[in-house]
Amino acid sequence: MSLLKKHNLQPALIGILALAFLVRIAAMILLPDQPFPDARKYVTAATEFRNFHLMTNTLIMPLYPALIALVGSGWGKKIADLALSLVTVWLVYAIALQVYRREAIALIAALLAALWPHFVFFAAAGLTETLFITLMLAGLLSFYREHYFLGSIFMVLSLLTRPALEPLAPFLVLVFALVVHRRPLSFSIGRLAVYAFVYIGLMSPWWLHNYAKYGEFVRLNTAGGMVLYTGNNPLNRSGGGVGDVDVDLGPLAKIENPVRRGEAYTRAALDYIRAEPTHFLSMALVKFARLWRPWPYVGDYQNPLIVFISVASFLPTLGLAIFGLFTTLRSHFRIMLPCLLIIGFLTLVHMVTFGSVRYRIPLEPFVLIFAAAGVFNIAQHFAVGRSLLTRFAPSREILVS
Repeated sequence: MSLLKKHNLQPALIGILALAFLVRIAAMILLPDQPFPDARKYVTAATEFRNFHLMTNTLIMPLYPALIALVGSGWGKKIADLALSLVTVWLVYAIALQVYRREAIALIAALLAALWPHFVFFAAAGLTETLFITLMLAGLLSFYREHYFLGSIFMVLSLLTRPALEPLAPFLVLVFALVVHRRPLSFSIGRLAVYAFVYIGLMSPWWLHNYAKYGEFVRLNTAGGMVLYTGNNPLNRSGGGVGDVDVDLGPLAKIENPVRRGEAYTRAALDYIRAEPTHFLSMALVKFARLWRPWPYVGDYQNPLIVFISVASFLPTLGLAIFGLFTTLRSHFRIMLPCLLIIGFLTLVHMVTFGSVRYRIPLEPFVLIFAAAGVFNIAQHFAVGRSLLTRFAPSREILVS
């Protein structure tokens, strides 16, 4: 059991959060509204919530539309996303402190998160990324602090925003209990039971909604089959899901029942994978490259300025993250294992389905944390670096709960 050290907001962290606030406010004022179809779908679903109607869209989860219904679809939504994005900066700081136990690394990670272009952009974009990342990181931080009930709440709420981590979440609970905190098996199974209790409790209203809508039990939504088929069909050569170029939903889209339609997509995708295993494996590499490419694939975001900002921010940070990861992997592997599992799991999911820079965004907090360790380790080798670190934050190791 590590020692508990209470951390007030340090002056440097307050300054970083203020900087994050100013950057995000500027982006919300200066950036035009982005023409994301998903953003319009969330607003439509929010209107349905306000009118006590069932959600007509069968492909999205309810929490972000419910938030929009609560705060409004204009500046209310923007302020909520701004607040969530600022919380994300603090969560990156807090998780980095848990993993590396050094104030300097945590503050560097927070500074990177404050200025990270993707976090700034998505705070203003009206999409689920900001809410999902905040809830996911809050769940992880709670698990790091052995607050399993609270962590389970945050983690299940993240699934109600985007269900990508649903298969991994219970395994993460066991990893935290058994590996990170080295608790006995009986204790770990008890924490898994806590997660199951919270999962059933928080998902039940959504299940009741779905039963009223479909007349049968639907655990998440009907998007899984379509996502799988979009990435695994004869037309897909780019590794993405870009409408009619990479997929022809054809007769399957005409199936009226959305549950049966989703099942048909799944069967068609699995049939294609079985028929073309070599192509499936080669496309998995294409999807990996597309997920981790330094700039967006979509044509609207390939103008020179966006490409320059993306490449200039992502490539050096990724290099620092790889350096930071491999220089600390042996000494910190047990503590960083949950972060590595999330990176590996979501990467694998999108190698099977389809790749997009957008779906990498939830992995980037961990990239920034590892990059902060890389910056710290490099700075330690130079006198000027050590001097800057001493001024920026204490260089001593800090024990945290």
